[in-house]
Amino acid sequence: MAENLISSKVSVKELTFKPGYAPTIFEVDAINYSDRFASFQLEVIAAGAESNANPSWYVLSPEICTKKPPGDSTRFRVQIVDTPVPGFVGQMNLTVRVFSIELQDENRQILRLIVQEGKSGAALKLNLPVKEFQVYPDRQVKIPVQIFNPSQQAVNAVLQLSGIESGWLIEENQSLHVPAGDRIETVFVCQIPEHTQAISQLYPFAIEANQTNGFSARVEGSLFVLPKGTVEFRCDPEEHRIPAQKKLSFKSDPVTYQLEFENRSNLHQTCRIKIETEAKLNYEIVPEQVEIKSGEINQMLLTTQVKRHWIGGVKNLLIEVESKLSDERLGNTEPNKQVLQLKVLPLIPKRLLIAGGLLLLWLLWWCSWLNPDNPFFGHTKAVNSVQFNGLASNVISGSNDQTSILWLEEGFFNPIINQYLGRIGNSGKAVRVVRYRPVDNNVMATGLENGEIQLWDLTRTRGFIESFSYQKDDRVFGLEFMPDSRSLFSAHGSGLVLQWDISFRRQANSNQTERLLRKKQFDFAIYDIKLLGQERNYLAIAGRYNQLLIWNFTTDQIVKVPYTPGGQDDYIFSLSTAETVPYILATADNKGYVTIWDLEKCLKGEGDCEMRDRWVNSQPGQPVRSLSLSYNACYLATGGDDGKVRLWALTADGKRARETGTGEEVKKEVNRSNDGKKFNTVDIKLIQEHVLIASGSDDTQVRVKQEKRRTDLGCDYRNYKPEP
Repeated sequence: MAENLISSKVSVKELTFKPGYAPTIFEVDAINYSDRFASFQLEVIAAGAESNANPSWYVLSPEICTKKPPGDSTRFRVQIVDTPVPGFVGQMNLTVRVFSIELQDENRQILRLIVQEGKSGAALKLNLPVKEFQVYPDRQVKIPVQIFNPSQQAVNAVLQLSGIESGWLIEENQSLHVPAGDRIETVFVCQIPEHTQAISQLYPFAIEANQTNGFSARVEGSLFVLPKGTVEFRCDPEEHRIPAQKKLSFKSDPVTYQLEFENRSNLHQTCRIKIETEAKLNYEIVPEQVEIKSGEINQMLLTTQVKRHWIGGVKNLLIEVESKLSDERLGNTEPNKQVLQLKVLPLIPKRLLIAGGLLLLWLLWWCSWLNPDNPFFGHTKAVNSVQFNGLASNVISGSNDQTSILWLEEGFFNPIINQYLGRIGNSGKAVRVVRYRPVDNNVMATGLENGEIQLWDLTRTRGFIESFSYQKDDRVFGLEFMPDSRSLFSAHGSGLVLQWDISFRRQANSNQTERLLRKKQFDFAIYDIKLLGQERNYLAIAGRYNQLLIWNFTTDQIVKVPYTPGGQDDYIFSLSTAETVPYILATADNKGYVTIWDLEKCLKGEGDCEMRDRWVNSQPGQPVRSLSLSYNACYLATGGDDGKVRLWALTADGKRARETGTGEEVKKEVNRSNDGKKFNTVDIKLIQEHVLIASGSDDTQVRVKQEKRRTDLGCDYRNYKPEP
């Protein structure tokens, strides 16, 4: 016979309980007859009652005892506070179960409970089928509630909803008759007012059922009013003039703009202001932030001060004021930004400026006769291609005016130094592409509109070397030198890709067939090519129909990059690679998309071509004509039909840095004749702490701009290294 490890003793064998009166109490002793420490738990089971893990008809103390040594005991105190079976009157058996998890044993005792007739009625049971509600202002919501009468007598009760504004409720109280043992449902209707009168927040509520005999029941829920409305942002005035009256002074009196916010939403807000301006402008915002409660109007003052210039026309300074709300569930203010104008008059009157300008024009005209290659004579037609040399000391450019020009980079930033070094020569046809020879940068290759490729010696004036072509009028859109400069790839509008031997050991008039090393025909017009890979044995080829192929010209294998399919009006215009990150490729197309690819896995046969990032340069449908990656793949410059050059900072994993947003605009023309003209070409170079961006556009201009390098984004580091 198994040994009993637990023994229990009940203080009484029969109990009497009268609902609605004082609780009935009995005690249970649990004794540890084992040879080890053990804890005890107690459970009371009523015959005919619903099984419940947490019964509410009795209260136990303690709920669980601490471990007791062998031979020790624990006394449990049990209070019966309600009838185990609602509405029951009579006798029932209670089973007292004492058990221990450590001992894996239990002991049971039986006692009798006599339930007498108590106070009339029984507590109703309430239930919310839905406990959480969400509703917009100016809408109606229905809150259903279920009432159950477990007793054997009908009950009259009053239901009351509290916690929600009384004016929102159609009825606060409802009188109900609930038959014995029956379950009924009713609905409270809540009409939410308009958003200026209903703050967006959580409204906890309770529904309580009260009976005349004193019994009550309660259930709780919550109502969340959703946000709605706008915060309006206004500036008054939108334009100031300095000075208001003409006077000789380096500084003007401060001018003040009044910034007004009207909160027409049901959210309390805190608003801050961000100021952006291209000018050196002193400004102060008072206060730094404002609290705007729902339905209220508040103001901030923007005070500005600027030094007037000596000569020139009226300067229109644009001040972009951007608001920032603390709670952006409804977006930002309407509008989000305001552009303010500040007109600054010069110290020298306009009539003197006009006279000086006429004199300057006469001097320029006079100088042009003395020096036909003066810096004011640049290109006369659209610029199609630009490129820095290895040290970024010079820039070459090619144009539809059939010329190439050599520029001095330093002259773009120092007006005392002439950036124009001279025309390289007249090619006879529009120049589509120009490229430096990698070794020494002393030779330039140009690709022409008529399919001809020309080589020029940059160390000599008008230093034409030789020219060659494969077929007439097959436009050259791309040129790419091999790293050793002994051969050159060319890409053509007919879909041809050719590799030429350009070593100077050949005779200048050698046979074209002998010069041609490789020929590959593709079934689409090619717009750009770029070498990539660790050994530079891959050639990226892109063009019409959004075709993007990688040609291993040593094995003649081709890998197709999964670019978005396109029709005959879809083009990939430009490609760019990074010298020290050999498998990264950037692409730009005529739909305005810029894409960063990692091609290492697909070129090595280890997986698919990976798209690292893709975004719209300006807006969909605005073509991106050209892009250029820095040697370390940390910066990307783009230019296209939106008339802007943008600089994008990239992260170490080849993605656009989110801190740069829509790109840093490095070229923007305002109210000039070339405003809106597209940019056809860009090139990028890293020199010390600066990023240099060269560009050429339809307005015939070659420009070089510089921006600060970003060392806070994890890609470009402070210990700058020279480019390879």
